[in-house]
Amino acid sequence: MQSTAGSVVAAWNKASLGAAIIGTWVSGNDLVVITLEAVTAFKAASGIQDWRWPVPSGEKICRLSSTTSSPRGAFIYGTSDVCGNLQVIDLTTGKPV
Repeated sequence: MQSTAGSVVAAWNKASLGAAIIGTWVSGNDLVVITLEAVTAFKAASGIQDWRWPVPSGEKICRLSSTTSSPRGAFIYGTSDVCGNLQVIDLTTGKPV
């Protein structure tokens, strides 16, 4: 955030990501936002999308680690009935590990 004459102005914002945010991580210069449908990294300084990992069709992210182990984050995804796929993702590239 930037401060100007006693007021605070956001550096950037995303008015709508198309889904509820279920968690966030900070990795390097990125803010990683987790929704039910995707894990998306935005450059913290500008808000520009760095990378995105979409959940396979018909599935959703059920749980995620509360912290990361640089540069990796872990989450579980699956269907409403069976949510048992563990995925570890490289937070630098957005690619599965």
